[in-house]
Amino acid sequence: LPVVGLSGAGKSSFVQAGVIPRLRERGPLVVLQVRPGHRPFVTLAHRIVAARRQASGSLGMSVFGVSARTGAPAASHETDRGEADWLAEQLQSAPHLLNLVLQRLADRRESSVLLFVDQLEELVTLEPDEAVREAFMQAVCAAADDPQGHVRVVLTVREEFLSRLAGHDGVRQALSQIKVLQSPGREALQEIVSRPLAVTGFEFDDPSLVHRMVDEVQGEIACLPLLQFAGQMLWD
Repeated sequence: LPVVGLSGAGKSSFVQAGVIPRLRERGPLVVLQVRPGHRPFVTLAHRIVAARRQASGSLGMSVFGVSARTGAPAASHETDRGEADWLAEQLQSAPHLLNLVLQRLADRRESSVLLFVDQLEELVTLEPDEAVREAFMQAVCAAADDPQGHVRVVLTVREEFLSRLAGHDGVRQALSQIKVLQSPGREALQEIVSRPLAVTGFEFDDPSLVHRMVDEVQGEIACLPLLQFAGQMLWD
């Protein structure tokens, strides 16, 4: 599921505070949250290896049923890094293997797996190699191709980058079913400001401040980050 919208529309918050808690209500869930960054496959591989270590609690883990550890035993962080680098190479050369890796992770953890790729536009802004970009998109868009399986993928991306990421037939098909987020309306913004305080037992000394804050950001494209910043300063 690609979640698409303007910068500051609340895409990440929608997934973290809405989608993930709802999925957890359905049963055990392993969340792999990544941002592509400068080395998208390495970042993804490190998250997978960390999740597998939590399941096995041992150094001798395998990928696709084949041991990735070679040579003399090393410190745990070195072993993790070596395995992650090896896995990154495998996934980049054969993107559709990500589906198998995540399915096996779900089986090992006896839970569903959610791969949450946040700020997918970093694949365009930070990764200069077009071949790497295309391979990564193929991997994540094919990772949850079985509706009856235990793997789901959610991507958040700024709308102006959507067409630039849809260069492959399979990717275009996956990106065609999107959730578009608009900037929240006035009532939603007021609730966003006041509800977290109510949950923690606090309130504004001056209730009219909520309305004034919303008035100040109404119509701004980045209204949520502005409110978040003001709210954080008030809380501090």
